[in-house]
Amino acid sequence: PESVSGEDKSGEYDGGSLGNSMDHIKYTVIHSRYMEGKAGYRMRKLARTSKCDRLGAIHMSPEYVRSILENLALDGRGNIVHKDGQGGKNNNSNMNNNMLHQPIILFSDGQIPEIVEQNLLNDPIIGPNLIIFNKELLDGADIALSVLADVFIGNPASVTSGFIARSRIALGMEQNYLWRKKRKEDFGGSSWFSVCNDECIFKPKIMEGLI
Repeated sequence: PESVSGEDKSGEYDGGSLGNSMDHIKYTVIHSRYMEGKAGYRMRKLARTSKCDRLGAIHMSPEYVRSILENLALDGRGNIVHKDGQGGKNNNSNMNNNMLHQPIILFSDGQIPEIVEQNLLNDPIIGPNLIIFNKELLDGADIALSVLADVFIGNPASVTSGFIARSRIALGMEQNYLWRKKRKEDFGGSSWFSVCNDECIFKPKIMEGLI
């Protein structure tokens, strides 16, 4: 997929002025890392210690991203509020008052574009709001924009994602999503939920999976 760096793709917001409008634009950062296959090995170890899904944070599927953003609504003052307690399924994804309809920045190492970039671009709601930066355009921008993001979706197998998450938590930033698991619903289908809170990124018993 072609990387973009700010053009307005959807007509819902002026992507080109993102950097000049941070006072009122809410945005999400997806920090995707495959690390030449090392992410899979590391996530298998982290899945044992944290009980998270071993592929969710690697593939960053539209279903995975939707499960988070469609449940983060914007109130009348522009504050982010949860529609439900776990960020699971929600039937209000067509409403324009959630984070699905705000800018979504994807920082990717570009190693599995047919799984990550292409699937997100093809999603009818995520795609029009997606801004992709490949590794040639990073140069530290991924850390700065990720730390300041209103929502951060990262891969715990990545040292950089872990650093970003710890920095955000130290600064009091909420809406950090690294530890997710899929569950089957009683009436068919499935949903994603968080299995570990923000403190897990600091817990040796969880992070020993990276040692």
